Amino acid sequence: MSFVTCSGFEGLDERVTLQSGIGSSRSMRNFRLNAESALEKRPNRTLVLDAPAKIEGIWKGVIGGSEQTLISAGGTLFSFDRDNASLATIGAIGSGSCDFFMFGGALYILNGTKYCKYDGSSVCEVAGYVPCVAVSSAPGGEGTPYEPLNALNPARRQLFNGSGTDTVYKLAETDLDSVSYVKIDGTEEHHYVADLTAGEIRFTDPPASGLDNVEVCYVKNDNGRSRITKCRKAMQFGGNSDGRIFLWGNPDSPDCRFYSDIADGVPSAEYFPVNNFTVIGDSEITCIVQQYDRQLIFTRERAYYSYCELKEDAGGRIRSSFPVFSLNGGKGCLISTGGCVIDNRPVTFCGDGLNVWESTGVENEKNAVCVSGALCETMRYAVQALESGTVPKLFDHQYRRELYFILGPAAYVYNYDTKRWYLLDGFGCDEYFVYGSAIFFSKGTKLYVYSDDEGFSDSGFSCVWQSADTLLGQAAGRFDVVNCEADVFVTGPMDLKLEFVQQNGKGGAAREYAFAFGDEGHKRISVRPAIKRALPAYVKITASGAGGIKIYGMTVKTRKRERSDRNGI
Repeated sequence: MSFVTCSGFEGLDERVTLQSGIGSSRSMRNFRLNAESALEKRPNRTLVLDAPAKIEGIWKGVIGGSEQTLISAGGTLFSFDRDNASLATIGAIGSGSCDFFMFGGALYILNGTKYCKYDGSSVCEVAGYVPCVAVSSAPGGEGTPYEPLNALNPARRQLFNGSGTDTVYKLAETDLDSVSYVKIDGTEEHHYVADLTAGEIRFTDPPASGLDNVEVCYVKNDNGRSRITKCRKAMQFGGNSDGRIFLWGNPDSPDCRFYSDIADGVPSAEYFPVNNFTVIGDSEITCIVQQYDRQLIFTRERAYYSYCELKEDAGGRIRSSFPVFSLNGGKGCLISTGGCVIDNRPVTFCGDGLNVWESTGVENEKNAVCVSGALCETMRYAVQALESGTVPKLFDHQYRRELYFILGPAAYVYNYDTKRWYLLDGFGCDEYFVYGSAIFFSKGTKLYVYSDDEGFSDSGFSCVWQSADTLLGQAAGRFDVVNCEADVFVTGPMDLKLEFVQQNGKGGAAREYAFAFGDEGHKRISVRPAIKRALPAYVKITASGAGGIKIYGMTVKTRKRERSDRNGI
């Protein structure tokens, strides 16, 4: 007797067509690989909400002192209470796929139509910081430039040194839209006339002398608010301090990266100076992600890097600059994504599949290493499907150290500890959000949660594992197959089917098992094929039901045939 054993499974591998063992699989669905390299039935995918409109964003986290789950649907932001299966309306935020990010204790929402802010109880559009364009201005208008204009807000302020005698104060601009207010020594003043055309404030009585004691706030034109509000993606970055918000994804300026600045000495997500942007090559930015103190910027065919550089401006102040340099001229990221990082290594979808960007010994140089070789056929299809509008999604489930590549209704999952793949059905999604051990994802109006905490009760999907064709360690036609068995651990009701199938379809066998409550524990299942002079064959296991199962290993027993001089075998 000879034994071919498998004490650990190797996952999904589309490259394997013929093997000598039984560990690799070309067809594996809804079984996942655990840390012991055992197969286990997928956890539950639970439907938790059917929203009143298409879900456009999901977020969960702690804000305002409590943990909240937020849903954007039909242009409205809702608070979702799972215990009561209820939605509470928070406010309007506009329609569009949402990107959420926390900054300064508030949650900001970007969706390509509006830029909103949620403080834990109410939501509003971001009005934007009003910058002070000049300080220490003389009544005649001469002053020291201070802060640039804010793209989000057409208002600006100018500070004057009161002379005690002048009644006319000339602003830095003419042809104004309006004057919002005038303050003297911090108190709002009403005894003045504003000449909008000339850009002058004419006081009834001259303001008292003082340093920057006269403040005028006025409005002129639109500084380009839509350049910011039409962006769809955001990330936080800023060197060691991470004090800036970077935005991209504006369809009118697809090659531009916009970034925020310091507002009155404090980092702000509501101040985007009109000149704080960078044109990246001449192609659409698809992804920006942080690696250590660098920012990696991707277009479809190229990669760039940036970092925070401190420079002194004309006024002697130290400001942050973010220069951009070329990184890779042949690879980038084919899909628009918020960025995905595993173990501080960015991951992008390129023409050859999924690439992890590794650091090398040469400063600023990165190598793009393909990690999806086992899914060679799927990746070729994914690249071709982009032309027909099938856009994959990519995210990291850090809790389980797994990378999810969503293609149509399927999720291809890569465990970056074991470097093995498996496949899950029913993951087609419009939006997704990872929080702790749970993955929230939506399709249309339906919201699902996928987590180990949901239990093993997802009976909607059959779990299938099938080995690649195997020679079972001996030359074809030189042995018989005596037995095939598997060691399993069952929890709860479960139906199993074990099959052994020869390549030519002859002599195979199948056996079915039904386990009920009370049958939990370690089991050994087996099937006895009637195969003589065996050709390449495969083993197949199918599991269904509300219970759970783990498959630790398999053994195939073979018997070598005696040589026959008459027949030459």
